[in-house]
Amino acid sequence: MYKTVFLSRARKDIRDAARWYDTQQPGLGRRFTHAIRSKLILIGENPYLYAVRYKKTRAAWLRYFPFLIHFNISERQKIVVVMGIWHTSRNPDEIQERKQ
Repeated sequence: MYKTVFLSRARKDIRDAARWYDTQQPGLGRRFTHAIRSKLILIGENPYLYAVRYKKTRAAWLRYFPFLIHFNISERQKIVVVMGIWHTSRNPDEIQERKQ
């Protein structure tokens, strides 16, 4: 099992999206964060299931929401570093600007 750590901007991505979903429908933000937690459990169990999308950054699709969890793996430390949670309409090149 890999430990999951977040860049502070990744946590902000989650908060911002959850708030927006709650404005659309009360409780939808909670469903969004639950979908993220569920996917992170799967990533932690086997991060290599997810394809490399950009250089060393991998991406996992969320179920029911148009978002990708972008992450890197530190094999030596057994850590998954979440770089961002981005809507699929955003420019994926911007995720590379976020450093660990």
